[in-house]
Amino acid sequence: MNKLWKSKMSEKALPRPEREQPERKQKPKVVKKPESMDEVTKLMKELQIRQLEAQKRMDEELALMTDAHKMQRPSPYYSP
Repeated sequence: MNKLWKSKMSEKALPRPEREQPERKQKPKVVKKPESMDEVTKLMKELQIRQLEAQKRMDEELALMTDAHKMQRPSPYYSP
């Protein structure tokens, strides 16, 4: 019994194998602050242009979808 207890104690005393650490998420890149108001206004204009272009694309896609929907609906047939 004493041998069994010693063998279990020695197993507990053995160091555990190292676990692999999961990779940590990378921090998002920090955007540099603009140094002048001119740079800020330039960035805002670029953003506005991108938003307008995206809105224009969405409007064009919506127009195509509505045109396609109108073409798919058959006109009602009235018998004479």
